[in-house]
This record gives sequence, C-alpha cells and structure tokens, in this order.
Amino acid sequence: MIHAEPRRLHSPDLDEPRLPRDPGNCVVLIQAMVGPVGSEGEESFSFEVIARPGPPAQAGRGRVIVDRFEWAAVRALVTERVERASGASWTDVASQLNQDWRWEFDGYRPWGR
Repeated sequence: MIHAEPRRLHSPDLDEPRLPRDPGNCVVLIQAMVGPVGSEGEESFSFEVIARPGPPAQAGRGRVIVDRFEWAAVRALVTERVERASGASWTDVASQLNQDWRWEFDGYRPWGR
C-alpha cells in the first residue's frame, strides 16, 4: 500500500510566513508538494484558500473556505488530507487528492494520443 506525505507548501501569491493585507478577506493560491512516503519525488496539488466575511460558503474542488488565512491552519489542513490518502499505486493516491485539489497531471494525455 502506498501512502502520501506532505513535503512543502508554496504560494506564488505570498511568501510564508507573511500574511495577506487582510487575512479575513483574501484569496491565496497554495501549491502543496506531495510525495509517496519513503520515496523520492513529489508532485504539485494546487488549491485556493478563500477567506471571506459573512456566512460560510460552500467549498468546491480546488477551493478551501476559511474565516481567516493562517499558514498553520493551511499546513494542518494539507497534512490531515494527505495523510488520509493511500492506494495500490501512486496514481491511485494522486487521484484521491485530485478529487479535492488540482493535480499537476490532471487531464494529462501523452503527446500523439
């Protein structure tokens, strides 16, 4: 059985540990680098963290809704989700994560097919 582990987080919008100007009303793109436990290599899964005032909104694929953007909360969310993923192959694991986030190879088709 293959299990996943989070390796690192990256945001093209915001360098950790900096916070957005308004952590309660913002959108931050996050790329979670994830790989198989005990093996080298990692792949990117991206999602937007949306912090907004008002009633809770419904999260969808590639979106996480929070009250306030905090790096520790994003890291905890990623760790919890990644550690639940397992399968017979890395593709199985990545496909599970791709249901919530956007896998860098989502929709990939080899050239010429």
